[in-house]
Amino acid sequence: MDINKIIDRHKQTVSNLLLTYDGKEPLHLYLKKYFAAHKKHGSKDRKVISAMIYSYFRLGKNVPALQNLTNQPAVDLSELLDISNYICNNQSLTQPLRSKLLEAIEKKDPQAKDNNHGEGEEAAAHTTAGANADNRLADAKLPIERFKLMQQVYPWLQLPLVFPFTASLSEGLNRLELAGRMLSQPPVFLRIRPMKGNAEQVIKKLVDKQLTYTLYEQYTLSLPASTPVQQYLAINKEVVIQDSSSQSMDQFMRLALAGLKNNNTSTVKSSADVIRVWDTCAASGGKSILLHDLCYESGQKLTLTLTDIRPSILKNLEIRLKEAGIAGYKKEVLDLLRPAPLPFKTDFDLVICDVPCSGSGTWARNPENIRYFAKDSIQDYYKRQIGIVSKAWEAVRPGGYFLYMTCSVFQQENEAVSHFIATNSGMELICQKVVLGQVENNVSMFGALYTRKK
Repeated sequence: MDINKIIDRHKQTVSNLLLTYDGKEPLHLYLKKYFAAHKKHGSKDRKVISAMIYSYFRLGKNVPALQNLTNQPAVDLSELLDISNYICNNQSLTQPLRSKLLEAIEKKDPQAKDNNHGEGEEAAAHTTAGANADNRLADAKLPIERFKLMQQVYPWLQLPLVFPFTASLSEGLNRLELAGRMLSQPPVFLRIRPMKGNAEQVIKKLVDKQLTYTLYEQYTLSLPASTPVQQYLAINKEVVIQDSSSQSMDQFMRLALAGLKNNNTSTVKSSADVIRVWDTCAASGGKSILLHDLCYESGQKLTLTLTDIRPSILKNLEIRLKEAGIAGYKKEVLDLLRPAPLPFKTDFDLVICDVPCSGSGTWARNPENIRYFAKDSIQDYYKRQIGIVSKAWEAVRPGGYFLYMTCSVFQQENEAVSHFIATNSGMELICQKVVLGQVENNVSMFGALYTRKK
């Protein structure tokens, strides 16, 4: 089939999907259900369609804003998909789009503007302009560079509209830098588990399969976003799929573990090296596996109490921890916003509180949220967060530690909640900061570590 017809067919599929998608569920789940119900799409079709619709959402509020413009030429969905696919996925320019870009460069080129050329001179001027366009295209390696290039043709494209939220950001974050991060899909980040010989085995498997990867640190690596990692590596046993910013939260955990090891006052009588940990919002267990591996490295033992408000997520956690070879933990469905006593002994050495939040630090992976997120909900999240931490900090024993975490970029969910903890909990702040991980990660976390003085 003609390649242009295939592209048009993919665009029509995206158009149909956009008519029915309302943002009430994650886009990847919506697409999964759609493809399961429409078997006609092969694996390559699914990949292209998914990349196309994700790139569309990466333009953020530029698309709705375009509908309100009255002094600009009309841009239909097909052209929008060409623009976003080029910017975000580095897809080849269509001929109409390339022609528009060439025209924009000619307008800025004095030779191309000069109407007094002879035929040969005019042709040479156009050749020069074409060469300039080729050079500009070749130099545009990054999505943000391709975005700026497209602004020459489409001045309505505005970087602030890619991340259009004006709520205060956490310290060290810049709105335009965040917008630039939203334009590309982060790679798949893996954390190699630290068992003896495992790192060498993982790298050997990747090399044997001739997979492209980047090794950042001893246990952190990344692969292209489309890599089917589960076909080559044992997920949760050999490696954990975990963004580098999430992996970097180990810096807070290491501080707590070192403090507990130094004061040697664990509450478990049978062994001074056993640490009692409560993961209050455990989700699928990524933090618990990370902490387990840190204890493996430091020679410490721990007992885990894992809670979450969602029964289904705890079932997934159980499967994941079994794959990771972790047993002997307690798990319980628990709503920390209910006015009821905690159903277990409250003298933990470490309480981890990774609270529900806007998830704005992960929107590079979930760009549909940029379109559908209601800024007023930040205040609602804040109220839930202070309710949860107010209950959770009661479980920290004297000499113990409390780790507050979010995957938000907003100050109200991060420093404001941390200030509330410092003011009301009787605990002392050790450190707090936004963690960005590797440059390619495009995902940010916030952490604040406290201790309760004896």
